[in-house]
Amino acid sequence: MSMDTLCVPHPDSGCLDIHAHTFFNYPQVGNDFSNRTWQLDKTLSGGQWCFSKSFDASAPIGPAIVSKEALGDAANLSIRANLNGETMQDSNTGQMIFGAAKLVSFLSQAMTLLPGTLIFTGTPAGVGLGRSPQVV
Repeated sequence: MSMDTLCVPHPDSGCLDIHAHTFFNYPQVGNDFSNRTWQLDKTLSGGQWCFSKSFDASAPIGPAIVSKEALGDAANLSIRANLNGETMQDSNTGQMIFGAAKLVSFLSQAMTLLPGTLIFTGTPAGVGLGRSPQVV
């Protein structure tokens, strides 16, 4: 599950870290579902994650669009996931390995980021696959 999603407002490629913050306006929460059967069984997926990460309705976002100005300090936001009333993940955007500006800058080196591009930044500690026993 990705819990921090960036939305790119205008096209660019090759942007520098120092300017990257101008390329995302509406940080959002997104849930990047995985089909573990397709993801882990190489006879089905050929070792690729394409099918396990891009099935219909696999990455909902929202429920609201909030401007970065209204959100506050994007480098210090709480990220929490609950399942059946129990906290499964509890972190902060400050714990991300690469911040939003670094991600935008890096990705723009290889591709043009168009308006509306969503960048799912990854999941904090506590992802379901890593739990033993598994939580369903």
